[in-house]
Amino acid sequence: QYALLLSYFQYCGSILDSDVPPSVIRFLLLEEQEGDDDELTLQNVLKEQSELARANFAIIRKEAQAVIDLVTKDAIHGSETGKAISFYVLDSLVSIDHEKYFLNQLQSRGILRSCLTDVSNYLSKDMSFSSEFSQRFCTIDAQFSLLLRITHHYGKHGSQILLSMGALQNLSSCSLSGYQKKGSSRLNSNVVKERAGEIDKKWSLTAPVLRIITSFTSLVDSADFLEVKNKIVREIVDFAKQHQSIFNSILRENISGANAFSLERLNMVVSILSKIWAYEENDECSYVQDLFSMMHSLFSLDFGSLNFIQSPNMIENQKSELVLFGICFGLISYLYFLATKKNMRFQISDGDNNKLGQQQPTLQMVSNLLNSVTLALERVGEEKYLLLNKVRDLNELSRKEVDEIIKVCMKQDCISPNDNIRKRRYIAMIDLCCMAGNRDQLITLLLQVAECAITILLVHFHDEACAEDLSSFSDELLPLLERLEHLKERTKLDVISSCSTDLLAL
Repeated sequence: QYALLLSYFQYCGSILDSDVPPSVIRFLLLEEQEGDDDELTLQNVLKEQSELARANFAIIRKEAQAVIDLVTKDAIHGSETGKAISFYVLDSLVSIDHEKYFLNQLQSRGILRSCLTDVSNYLSKDMSFSSEFSQRFCTIDAQFSLLLRITHHYGKHGSQILLSMGALQNLSSCSLSGYQKKGSSRLNSNVVKERAGEIDKKWSLTAPVLRIITSFTSLVDSADFLEVKNKIVREIVDFAKQHQSIFNSILRENISGANAFSLERLNMVVSILSKIWAYEENDECSYVQDLFSMMHSLFSLDFGSLNFIQSPNMIENQKSELVLFGICFGLISYLYFLATKKNMRFQISDGDNNKLGQQQPTLQMVSNLLNSVTLALERVGEEKYLLLNKVRDLNELSRKEVDEIIKVCMKQDCISPNDNIRKRRYIAMIDLCCMAGNRDQLITLLLQVAECAITILLVHFHDEACAEDLSSFSDELLPLLERLEHLKERTKLDVISSCSTDLLAL
């Protein structure tokens, strides 16, 4: 019955939210109709989707009390398998919640607090590799899924609820360092193989822990950046200190050989530190140097040469590229705060600054990142344009051409040889729309990175103490700024254009 219920949720979810972003819907509407009322039509489409979602929720709510009673009972008293699937059902219920009805039900029944206690106890145990320990993994994974759904679906409100329940204290008490992958020459090969799967499972649980901590950083008020007594900041700083070995290990991984999982972990660690570590005056954990070292290696990197952006799966390549520039955004945001909130000033190049052999941020490094972002904006804008044109022309493509699109998107398992061209075109259209949406999301992220980088440069040019030494550097910047000026991605580039115009004026 639970499996049937989950299938229903999955079906409703695909109908209500096909992952086609509004920007792509707007383009499709423009292609279908003449006139300038596309914005109104888009609003009507989004309104219809919202009404359909509420109608779906209303149907579920009629039987919600009985469903919640049964599911929560199994989640608490059922077998490990029953508990796991029960928590996944609760996760699905939260995903369609429109009136915080299910949230209130979970709170009043103590389910969320129970989840936090369970995951804390599980992660605090020694590595024993017992069968009981392994069986509990699926339940813990499902509980993490529910907790993450709370932070995602309800945003800051959901994060605040978990925080008020002592989530940070629970997660801080976890012994995550015991879940790092380690090898030992004293173990024979059979033991290593036997335990490898268990280590991989438990190591994978660091990701949901970091995701929850990342959600708490959204509660940090940047307006009070220098307010050291900010309770949330202090607690997250303490968490980062208590799990130094995990953070250091992730920060020092080789990016060029990273997989998607490693990239995502790195993105979360950088995101956490970029928002809270500037409050910490004592860098005994060496996080500042780790961040600076990463900036030096990443900001001047040829992103197109990385292995994880050259796999056959185009959709996965796009996701990895988005995460990679997300890491860049976290790093440049950290520099932005240092420059604008702490009034730190950077040297032009490494040759001007070699403090005790430690790597320090430089303006040349910021310029390198801005150049990479400019190249990416030019390329990604063209990719988005080509993808949208493919969507427009999809009905004119042959079956072979449509199948080629499906193959590139690694969705061959979604079709059978007997499926007609209409179904194939629908699958290809959704994939193309998702890819175009990813490109649109990346453009937005790149603009944020560029804005931070340009603002850092502006701060230095406006500082009289620095301006005198920047004349030769400004000559190097000029061609880059002119290219950025010529980039036009509708109105989204207005902020960047104004910033680059200010720099050009200087």
